[in-house]
Amino acid sequence: MVDTEFDSESAKAGAAAGTCGLLARLWSREMDAESLSELVGGSVGALYSRAGGWLPIKEQVDQSLIEELAIEFCKCFIGPNGHLPPYQSVVVKSRFQSECCDSLKGFSELVGEVTLEGVNEQPMADHAAVELAMMGRIQQSLRGALDDDEVAAISGIREVAAAFFEQHLAWLVDYCDVAGDRSDSHFYRGLFRVTSGFLKSEFV
Repeated sequence: MVDTEFDSESAKAGAAAGTCGLLARLWSREMDAESLSELVGGSVGALYSRAGGWLPIKEQVDQSLIEELAIEFCKCFIGPNGHLPPYQSVVVKSRFQSECCDSLKGFSELVGEVTLEGVNEQPMADHAAVELAMMGRIQQSLRGALDDDEVAAISGIREVAAAFFEQHLAWLVDYCDVAGDRSDSHFYRGLFRVTSGFLKSEFV
């Protein structure tokens, strides 16, 4: 018998996993011409725009725009002045880096190690991109359990997702609101808007 609720939930979990993957990529490093062109010209880009993201038209994607977006990425995340480093232990003063990283390591033992270009080489593992990618892994696991009708696993994975959001992604909602107000970048204000809206709609 096909459980229509599980079918719907499976699609939702798959979409959430895909969204987490896209957001993790956008948070992890500057845009390159190939990635931006794919986003602008594809169905994912259309959904991203409808969710509040800003994308240029295809004809605007050139080297000067890529360089402009690289500068905006640095202004938002790297510095030297007025930036907001997207690390949980930097933003959430009550949590030390070692505590965040130990907790993330525990979750990674459940869902697998996350590798992101531009992030894993850095000394701090509690980057927003890593945490978004890990939630994507959790949502992918949930989709698999739903597809296989593994009722006990479904319950357990949902508990893991709720715990992970509370411990490692809830902070990002407020971060996005503050960063969006401080940034004058159309692209990154859109990224903050989409990220905040997604997290609020899926997990809050």
